Amino acid sequence: MQIFDPHIHFQSASLYDLELMSLAGVKIMVGFSQPAYRFFHSETYLDHYERLLRFEKARAESVGIKTYLAMGISPKAKMTDPFLILESLENYLKLDVVAAIGECGLDDVNDVVELETLKVMFELGRKFKKPVFVDLPEEGKKNAIKKIAKLAEEADIPPKLVVLNGIDLWTALDVQDLPFWFCFNLHTNPAKNFTENILKGDLPLDRILISSNFDPYTKDPLLLPKAILELKLLGYDEVILNKVFNENPKRLFNRE
Repeated sequence: MQIFDPHIHFQSASLYDLELMSLAGVKIMVGFSQPAYRFFHSETYLDHYERLLRFEKARAESVGIKTYLAMGISPKAKMTDPFLILESLENYLKLDVVAAIGECGLDDVNDVVELETLKVMFELGRKFKKPVFVDLPEEGKKNAIKKIAKLAEEADIPPKLVVLNGIDLWTALDVQDLPFWFCFNLHTNPAKNFTENILKGDLPLDRILISSNFDPYTKDPLLLPKAILELKLLGYDEVILNKVFNENPKRLFNRE
């Protein structure tokens, strides 16, 4: 079964890691800009975009993984003025290889700059018809989702382009009536119980994504293939697994 990883920080993976992923069936992925570092200055952030586009993409594709990119403005970057890079970001979003907007999101739901930045990300998502992956804060996720929903409505972005990224199962169950996508990250959750609970039918399977969220702190590059193996051994139908691990991200990104 072909695996599509919808959210990965692949610049953190060695070439050996990437080769293992490819051998284990990861054939498509969307590489996100890195939020873990502090990009105080606009030039530093733009250099990061260029590295993804000019070097990291080719590195991943050299081992047989079709690679798309996501670019956005993360609140974790703590930029002095995040709006300085908007014109350049728009130019990147015009490229077909840039399939999504991210990292972006909220760390502090009361921070005016964060709220305005996220609203602009939604406006860009609407303009370029590309999904926006929204990271949630560590605390107060449900309150943050209310503000995210309000900003999305104000920006008039289609709900099918909004992805609540890194959401946990219990929060998703509480907000499952919202018409957004839910992206669960294996890097921060136990694979077996986590994926098994999601696939039981409690959530709308046509709006579920499961990603590795591989980043500098990930020890295992085979999170997705191992999760699929565990689920197969538990008796899950490959049709369901193919839907969540392959067909859903293809449909969201409109990419093959």
